[in-house]
Amino acid sequence: SIMSVRGWDKILNWEPNENEVERERSGSAKGGESSYRHRVELEFASMDAIRAAVRFLATRSFPEGLKDEANECNMRVLCQIYLVGRLFKIPSLKNQAYCTARVFMNKVPNLVCAAFDECNASTKLCSPEY
Repeated sequence: SIMSVRGWDKILNWEPNENEVERERSGSAKGGESSYRHRVELEFASMDAIRAAVRFLATRSFPEGLKDEANECNMRVLCQIYLVGRLFKIPSLKNQAYCTARVFMNKVPNLVCAAFDECNASTKLCSPEY
């Protein structure tokens, strides 16, 4: 699969080790600076949403469990992915999350409530210009 051939499985399953976390907290790397070149905090997005977004960007598809199971958890993740695509101006990610969420809402109408709730909560965490 493309995931193992190109090493994306390592990126998608990456978790910081204890030394990296401690160095980041203490600011000991590079004389008090962060050891990470670029650090982005997405308060509105879960790690599942970020991993699914990265996987989509690498493979142009969402993970099997996310795109096949219409449930509340997946609906919330799709809403978070949609917002990531919108904020970072990635139309393909935004459109795929939107289409998948629409299919889920057509299958299970109660998921509209979860989508509304997640979008409402997520946008409150973003800056007013979004």
